[in-house]
Parts: sequence; C-alpha cells; structure tokens
Amino acid sequence: MPMKSPVRRPRGYIPPSPAWLTPSRRHYSWESSSIEDRVRKPKPVHASRKYSAKRKSGLTTRVSYAKVLEEIHPTLTLSRDSTSALDDFLEIVFHRIAATASELASTSAKTTISANEIQTAVRVLFPATLAEHAISEGTKAVIAVRAND
Repeated sequence: MPMKSPVRRPRGYIPPSPAWLTPSRRHYSWESSSIEDRVRKPKPVHASRKYSAKRKSGLTTRVSYAKVLEEIHPTLTLSRDSTSALDDFLEIVFHRIAATASELASTSAKTTISANEIQTAVRVLFPATLAEHAISEGTKAVIAVRAND
C-alpha cells in the first residue's frame, strides 16, 4: 500500500477551528472571513533602510585583532576565516567565564557578578600560568577603567 504524501500548506496557514469550538456565527464582526486576511503579512521596510547596508559587529573586533597582532608580529595579517575562528573561540571562552562566574555568584547568594567572581572563574577554567597572566591583564584593565571614571 503506497504511503500518502503530506499535505503542503502555505506559510502562515491557520487551520480552521473545529466545529465544537466554533460559535454559531461564521465569524465575529472584528475578524475577517478570508484566509488571506489571516495570513501574516511582512512589515513594510522604511525607505531609508531599504538600500543601506547593515554594519556587522565584527568590524570593531577585526581592527583590534589587527592592532594586537601588529604589536607582536608587524608583518603578519589575519584573513577573514581566521578572524571568524578567533571570534568564535573568544565567544566560547566568554560564555564559559560568564557561566562559571554566574554559578559562583549564585552560590554566594549574590545577584551581581563582580570582578572577584570573574577572577575566580578565570582561575577555575584556565591553567595556572595562563590564569595568572589573564588576571594581571584584567586587573590592569579594571584599574584603567576606574581611573577614567
């Protein structure tokens, strides 16, 4: 016996309600009776945004990667693939640090993640020498931010 192919319905299709749910009238006065009126319509695009290109958030990090790399190796550059790989790696590390710091804050019954929780999370996640370097750089950054305030 051949299998029955599934019924293809248009995007945004709203099935009719069953008879036991339907009121005695066909539809309410504020509802439309046709299915075309019930299908979701796309929002109109504003004229100024129609042709403008969206700016990607990766442009700012790409410049900072280039500046750091120039300090270490002045002759080297990063390709787009290596920049995206570096972005992915840093995003994963950031989320791991944030999750660990969040767990530390919740165990100590705090609602705010402070620099101490971040520092402890880095100590937990990274090897000893890497954690020491990260903590010293983080401490320098916190001191610089507090000096600007």
